[in-house]
Amino acid sequence: TVLRVTVTTSLAVPGSVGDLAQQRTASEAARRAVYEMMAQECRSMSEAFKADCRIASVNATTSMQARHAGSEGIQVNGTGTFELTGRPN
Repeated sequence: TVLRVTVTTSLAVPGSVGDLAQQRTASEAARRAVYEMMAQECRSMSEAFKADCRIASVNATTSMQARHAGSEGIQVNGTGTFELTGRPN
């Protein structure tokens, strides 16, 4: 039996997004944070459900947030789909 679980998260990562290089660096860091969160989520579910966990898919999207001075950064949204299967006894 396979249990599919979907987890969604949203983060605001502060930082300067003034030029393209800064935007690219901040965006990569924000997506990496989502990937790391999803990997940790799989480990947590594996322990909680006493099951093997496999990440079936991860989607991470970023957008620049530069409303006014002092509130710049990246908004990142992430969705992970996991498959949990029973462990042999």
